[in-house]
Amino acid sequence: MNKHSSRDVSAYGNILINSPERLETFKETVANWQEKISIDMVIRIRGKFAIEAIDYCSKFANIRCEVGSDFIQWRNQAFDDIKTIDSTYVMMFLEDHQLIPIEVEFAKIIDCLKLEKVDIFQYSWFEHHKKARGYIKRSSHTPNSEILSLIVDSNNYREFVRLDKTYIVSLTSIFSKRTLLSLLKTKRPLLRRYDSRGPFDVEKSPTLSFYLPVKYALPVSEFALCVDDEMGIPGSSAISRGISALQKTKRGITHYSKLSPKYWISYFRTESVDLEYSNHNSTLPIIRKIFSKVVNMVNVLTNTVEFILFEIIDSLRKEFKN
Repeated sequence: MNKHSSRDVSAYGNILINSPERLETFKETVANWQEKISIDMVIRIRGKFAIEAIDYCSKFANIRCEVGSDFIQWRNQAFDDIKTIDSTYVMMFLEDHQLIPIEVEFAKIIDCLKLEKVDIFQYSWFEHHKKARGYIKRSSHTPNSEILSLIVDSNNYREFVRLDKTYIVSLTSIFSKRTLLSLLKTKRPLLRRYDSRGPFDVEKSPTLSFYLPVKYALPVSEFALCVDDEMGIPGSSAISRGISALQKTKRGITHYSKLSPKYWISYFRTESVDLEYSNHNSTLPIIRKIFSKVVNMVNVLTNTVEFILFEIIDSLRKEFKN
């Protein structure tokens, strides 16, 4: 077990657990992180199975759990929690990303991040960043063999993110606390691609660059991987590789209720089209593509209106809390 000073790095998670499958994934991943690294963790747990999850975490001395949420928006709650964490770096805990054995000690990776003053270190999706690692090797002198780092700015941003459709700001990252708080605090962009009640709202798509410049880094060797999502690379998940004992299943990740139009629009977009039939019908894929674009526009508009309303409510809650 690799140990490191809590003042160097801590972990933070804000997890919605609303299904038995998601609870089991959470438990397995918590045990995995506890086995692989020993750092202080703050985990805020919401949802139907929050009490069961907190009971499980109580067996670990270095995990502090909070239940529920004081704010509607994920980013506002995360900001309020993380500003109290006393460490230089914050490693984001996600229940569906597990750590794997590596030759390099975790402590050495953190030392490299500090030495090179890295703002964002992408710790997962290793197989999905091959081109980006090659670009950094060609473009930047990185004296440490444990990480590959690069200053991403307006001069190289477009070229860099095109390689692997890279999300520079991804929750599967270790952030400098200063950078993370800045990203959580900003209200940009106004148009919201994701529901602001969930964590994906914090991530910045490759089309956004207002937060640049940042010092970005990738691991030299694989450090973590997703439990079940392979993102177009078959065999890359923990389940496929036999690292996880879980079975692939839908784990109940929606942040809005079944009464929401967004739920049903999203459902029909992904579930109602017979893909086997679409291979024999040239018209159906085109219709699906058009429908998907319309759905995305509706979702962005709905998410943006909700974001504005939730921001007003959260501001009032902050005033009341203070």
